[in-house]
This record gives sequence, structure tokens and C-alpha cells, in this order.
Amino acid sequence: MLINQQKGIFLVTLFALLFGSCNLVEDVPDYNNPSLEELTNSPTRVSVNTLATGLLIGSREGIENYLYMTGIIGREMYDLDASTLATSELIIGPLDPGQWGGNGWVSQYQNLRNAKILLSALDQVEDMSEAEKEGIRGYAKTMQAYDLLLVINTRDINGAVIEIADNPTAEPGPIIGKELVLAQIEDWLDEAMTHLQSAGNSFSFNLSSGFENFDTPPTFLEFNRALQARVNTYQEDYPGVLSALDDSFLDLNSSLDLGVYHTHSSSAGDLSNFFSTKTQGDAPDYVAQADFETDVQNKIDGEPDDRYQQKFRKLPSVKSHLGLTSDISFIQYSTPSSSIPIIRNEELILLRAEANYNLENYTDAADDINFIREESGGLEQRNDLDANNMLDELLYNKRYSLYMEGGHRWLDLRRYDLLNRIPLDIPDAVVHERFPIPLDECLSRGLPANCSDN
Repeated sequence: MLINQQKGIFLVTLFALLFGSCNLVEDVPDYNNPSLEELTNSPTRVSVNTLATGLLIGSREGIENYLYMTGIIGREMYDLDASTLATSELIIGPLDPGQWGGNGWVSQYQNLRNAKILLSALDQVEDMSEAEKEGIRGYAKTMQAYDLLLVINTRDINGAVIEIADNPTAEPGPIIGKELVLAQIEDWLDEAMTHLQSAGNSFSFNLSSGFENFDTPPTFLEFNRALQARVNTYQEDYPGVLSALDDSFLDLNSSLDLGVYHTHSSSAGDLSNFFSTKTQGDAPDYVAQADFETDVQNKIDGEPDDRYQQKFRKLPSVKSHLGLTSDISFIQYSTPSSSIPIIRNEELILLRAEANYNLENYTDAADDINFIREESGGLEQRNDLDANNMLDELLYNKRYSLYMEGGHRWLDLRRYDLLNRIPLDIPDAVVHERFPIPLDECLSRGLPANCSDN
């Protein structure tokens, strides 16, 4: 899909199908299906609140595909369904920009467009207080930042688009470099922070149960700062990471699972977690890469790291396809209603450790690493961590703590120029560094079909 095309298919027309039984948004009525024309010409309190809530649905739309793409390329999982061609392209290549270009791109830009429409509509609404409008602005810009971060995570130095056209006849915005995209994400998050600080103590719209602890402007701001810490990490702005974390929900005394989630359910009209059906049975299609079993550290009693025991299961026989084999699968998305983390307390603690490691605050970094080793892994503390071995231990803990939560293994190894650590497993296998720009995006700008270096 070209991001300058206006399909006229507005996500809010889908919301009425989802609100009735969906656990994403409880007790939200139809609102008579607010149309694009209404939101453009005569938006109301009801229509903008409906669209605000709907941004969660749009953001959730492509998350499983994002995990699938980054999971296979980062060798967290394999799809061993003999009927799929995806595995051969993701493991061997090449990545076709006509197919893989749109993955991790189209749904994100649809949601970015909807957020832009929402922000434009706000100024015309008369029956909302300024604090309520500020709440929506802060929320919408935070969601814009999150969606664009998923795009640039997959495209890396191929870049992305930040100028989203207002109408179908407008020229498409330029594809700009990674650093400028990350800077735009940071700007949106900072702008959102300012809006949220003026938004009072409640939102005018409903958030999903995945935002249970972050559904007011002050607490949502903690989520915003958590995302900022992740972005600053990717920018290698480590003092910025620590500053953002100070204002986030990082808390050593809270559950490591405290955080924000994409929710799912098997209710009619809602979106279920599709990993649940693909990881079940004696010969599931989706399996874990075998090195997660061989690389796991053991506890004092000889049993594997608790994270391995909680997230993986042994299969009765080896599953294989294209020469790829595994006898373990992953189980954290075992039901249709399994939630997918956007960001958790456990990641924030590891981000603080990573920032301190890069700032050469090795004692502070070791304290957080050991905290995760003990609390999440059941492992004993390491007293030998120093500048020479700390990165390996940090990456081990991120690998097992954040398994299949956001492509973290691939992203981390790419950032540290360590993609050569990812196993190839079969002849002709490669480790793709990034995904291509969609074919249509290249052609719409008069560029060659392979306008990105993938």
C-alpha cells in the first residue's frame, strides 16, 4: 500500500464490529460509525474519542506479523509449516520488496494516518475541555512514536517516511534516514510529554485492559518515558536513557511483568493471538530455534534458567522443514487471549543496565543484571562481571527475558554489530540486516523497484 493513497476505509468503521464483545475496549457503543467525512468536517466529542480508542486496534493490527518477521530473522523461532514459502525467504532470501516490503509497514502507516486525522480533528471539537484535548494529543503522539519505531526497527538504514500526506492526490513524503526518523520519534514523545502534563488526571476515552496501570495522563506518561528510554538506547544516548527511566515505571519492588500490553481474546469480532494455534500439539508449525536449549545457563540445582522453563517446552519428536530442525517450542502465547507486551518493567531494568554498561558504570550495571538473573532466571549472582564479559551477560539476559516480545535479539545484535553470532543452521542461509522498502513506495517516487539496500 502506498502511504499517500487514501483508501477511504477508515478504521473507525471497523470499531463497531469490535467494541461489542472485545476485551480491548469494554462498554463502548457503536457511535453510529463516525465517517471520515464527519471527522474531517464536523468532528464531535464522541467521534474523536472513538477514534482515539481505535488507535489501539490499529496498533495491534500488525504486531504478530512483526514478531513473526523479526523472530525468524533473529532466529528466535522458525515456521516449519511445509506449505509456507516465508521461511525460505526469511532464512535464505532474497526479501522480495513486493511481499516483505509491506510487512511491518502498511498497518503501521494506516495507524499513523489515523492518528494524524485525529489530531487535526481535535481543533474543531467544541464540546471538549482543553485538558481533554491535551490528553488525546499526548496519547496520539505517543502511539505515533510507537508505530513509527516498529517501522524503523525493521527498515534500519533503509529509512522510513515521516511526512504522511493529508489527501490521496498529494505527493508522497520523502524516505529519510534512520537518524532523522529516530529524531522525529523522540520529538513526538517529548511533545506528547508536554501535552500529557497539561491533561489533568483522566482521559476522555477508553483504553484497553492492557493499559490497566497506565490509563490516566500521569501514568500514561510513565509509559511514554519508557518508550523514550528504548528510543534513546537505539540512538546510543545513554544519559538520555537514564533520564527517561527516572520518569518511567521502572521499579525493582514491582512485578517484572508490570507494563503495557496488546490484548487479545477469542470473543466474536475480536482478534485472537494467532501464535496460540501455531505453537500447540506434538508437531507445531512454530518452534523455537534449538540454540535456546543448548545455550541456557543452569541454576545451582542444575535445572535450567527459570525463563527457559517458563517459555519453552520439549516436543516428543524433532520437527523439520528445509533442513531446519527443532524439538522445542515456545509457550508464552498459549491461548487465544494471551497478551503481547509492548514494554515491561523487566526490559526497563535491562535498559538501565545497558546504559550504565555503555557509560562504564559497571557496578550499577552489574547490580541490575544480577537482579534480573536472580528474580527472573533463578540464577545465582555473578561477582566476576566487568568490562570484558558484561556485554555477553547483558545480551544473554535480554535474549531470555524478552524472548518473542519485539525482535530484541535481532535488534540488539545488529546494534552491537554482532549478527554473526546468529546461527545459520542450513547451507545458503543468511542473516538479513533489514527489510526492504515496499515496492510501491519506491515506484511512487520514481525510484527503482529495489530502492532500498536490503
